[in-house]
Amino acid sequence: MLLVIIFFLAILLCLVKPKYGVAMIFIFWVFYSNAYQTNLFVFDKYLDTPYSIIGYSGFTFIDKQGLRFLIGLLFLSVLLRGITTELKELWLLRIIGVIVFISVISIPVNKINWAEGLSSLSIFLMNLLFLFSVLNIEFSEKYITNLLLISFSFLIFNSFLQIYQFFFFANGDVDLTMGLLSSTLQTPIISYIISFLFLGKLLNAKLDKYILGAIFIAVVQLISSYLRGLIGFALILLLAFKRFLFSGYKIAILSTLTLVIIGGISAYIFTDVVIDYTIFSAFLNTENITNAGPIRVWTQYAEDIQDTPLNLIIGYGPSSYGSLNTSDQLGFGKSKLGALLDISSEMSGRDFFGKALSTAGNILWEFGIISLILFLYVYYSLYKHVSFIYKEAKQDLIRSYAFSVKYLIIFIVFLFFVAIAGTTDEFFTWGPVFVVYSFINSNAVVE
Repeated sequence: MLLVIIFFLAILLCLVKPKYGVAMIFIFWVFYSNAYQTNLFVFDKYLDTPYSIIGYSGFTFIDKQGLRFLIGLLFLSVLLRGITTELKELWLLRIIGVIVFISVISIPVNKINWAEGLSSLSIFLMNLLFLFSVLNIEFSEKYITNLLLISFSFLIFNSFLQIYQFFFFANGDVDLTMGLLSSTLQTPIISYIISFLFLGKLLNAKLDKYILGAIFIAVVQLISSYLRGLIGFALILLLAFKRFLFSGYKIAILSTLTLVIIGGISAYIFTDVVIDYTIFSAFLNTENITNAGPIRVWTQYAEDIQDTPLNLIIGYGPSSYGSLNTSDQLGFGKSKLGALLDISSEMSGRDFFGKALSTAGNILWEFGIISLILFLYVYYSLYKHVSFIYKEAKQDLIRSYAFSVKYLIIFIVFLFFVAIAGTTDEFFTWGPVFVVYSFINSNAVVE
């Protein structure tokens, strides 16, 4: 019942006050994520859920299509308001139009079921529709500050729940350390995103309780099993703070101590990985490298596309690869090209290497190379513009946020190539980043 109330409240706010509708969409998805724990524990792990306190709504539409519907409604609300006010970033609307045109052609050509095809298309378009929506909404500094502080406080609380789960519930299974959210994909991703938005304050070489809290949130995510997210986060930390990591003895000491803690915890949790160092020898074999999941996506596509060159342009059709939009009775996703998902190689026991699922690969297979190029162009445009803001903006707060968003875009694109594969889980990845980008885009004063 609570999920139903939040859903309809989100509908009302999206229509009447889109700015607050954005916040309510985040709230809806957090509550829904908590309800979704039932699938992981009851049907996958055969356990009772430790922290699932929000039940499903009982309405199939809300439980399966709720988030997509709310984002679509937000988009339409903003679009209709544009009749009386000037819409911004129309280039993005044109990109959305081209992708829809290609997809509508692809569905009948590839004999895709229309319901499944449009469902997959709606998942793909969610981030672009949300981005266009928030770019046409004015966010105040107070709004952004409150949104991030509420998210920060939630993640601090959730981190303590994760610690408790790790020591007193998980029994060595790190997949059971997600706190209140539904998986060890969502939990670390949103934690890395929010913590990095606060770590941007290190630009001023000053430590405060929020930076320390952000470090705590990020370190706790080591207990989750989402290694791809951890690798990506470590990558952007090194890229972002290479100039600032050791500026000042306090930060130098804290950085060194943090690295030692991270290394120690990682070695303790991922003992099997540390001991089984022979995994690295697998990279000496070229065949093993080409069979690694994130790479096999592209090599398999290159092989298959030679027989069907038309699919290079329009893809194999929405829902044909790994969008996971079609589900069985328990809510677990299926794919018509499922044979590609599990790869047999010396590294197949490692999830990072054995699963050929990725967002970028999903777009290429389902929607074709033009849609993939347009999708990546959107992120390139955001990166290029936010880099300019970071370099030229006069306000410290704007520069701090621009710094964070710049490197979080790199983080998101990295994950698009190695993980996720077109599910609504991705809302946790790009949602907060887009809102902060919208704020700095409309409030930056550049020289």
